[in-house]
Amino acid sequence: MIDRIRIPFRTQPQFDSPHLKANLLIQYHLSRLEFPRIDYVTDLKSCLDQIIRIIQALIDLCAHKALLSPCLLCIHFLQMIIQSRWITDPDILTLPHITDRSFTHIFSSHLCQLIDIKHETLTNILQSHLTSTQIDDIYEYLMRLPQIELNFNIRGFWSTGEETRQLPTNVHADQEYTLQIKLKRINRIRRNEFRQLTTSSVNKPKDESWIFILGNTDTGELICIKRFNQIIRSHTTVSLSFVTTNILGRQRLTLYFLSDGYLALDQQYDFIIDIESPSLQTQVNTELDSLVDELDKRLAALQ
Repeated sequence: MIDRIRIPFRTQPQFDSPHLKANLLIQYHLSRLEFPRIDYVTDLKSCLDQIIRIIQALIDLCAHKALLSPCLLCIHFLQMIIQSRWITDPDILTLPHITDRSFTHIFSSHLCQLIDIKHETLTNILQSHLTSTQIDDIYEYLMRLPQIELNFNIRGFWSTGEETRQLPTNVHADQEYTLQIKLKRINRIRRNEFRQLTTSSVNKPKDESWIFILGNTDTGELICIKRFNQIIRSHTTVSLSFVTTNILGRQRLTLYFLSDGYLALDQQYDFIIDIESPSLQTQVNTELDSLVDELDKRLAALQ
């Protein structure tokens, strides 16, 4: 088995080590290689249950330590586990019945560019390589892929009061603001189809789930993270609150919209904020607004 793995061991492998076995199982899973014995499939399923929880814990740890790049790597690793593919593989290999790299010469587009493909066009491309049933499976999978439009603005307190502004804009230092993210799903699919994220026969069914990250790529800081475990339907709004730095001047931030299951569908948006001197008035208004919200929640809970 060792001679077929993609990432070789740096040291002499210890064949009685459980770490070696887990490494082999994961690499075979990502390469979709056939195991020499059926017992390994059972071991892999048990391993996948554990590794997904471990990766989720690593994401939480990276967020706690404000580590942007390691957190993104963990999310990409999670996507790889769910899709049973290496992130360096052509993304069309996540499609059903597409198991050969030779198909990369047939498809000139990336996965995200095939979402709007017509059935007739897809048939013309693949009819000499696959059956009509297989082509139908690929088309249905492409139609289920989430087509999400994303727009966002910033809300908070300025000297003129509470406002919602378009970006780029100026903000006060050491002040809480909220990115209001509006999501629109263009394609509509049936409820049970949300769980069909992968073509792997080993992975369990899984609902769509999303992760929002606000980070600073210049400093490598992860500013805030938010998981969104609900299905994005026609219109959805997500709020992402953060506190600006106390360093004055222009700052470039990046908003990441990531799936925890799909490969090659991540979205990334850069925007500029100009950080000005802190304002005591706006800080007081922000604190009062937070207290009012908390009071409203407690009153609603008592009713």
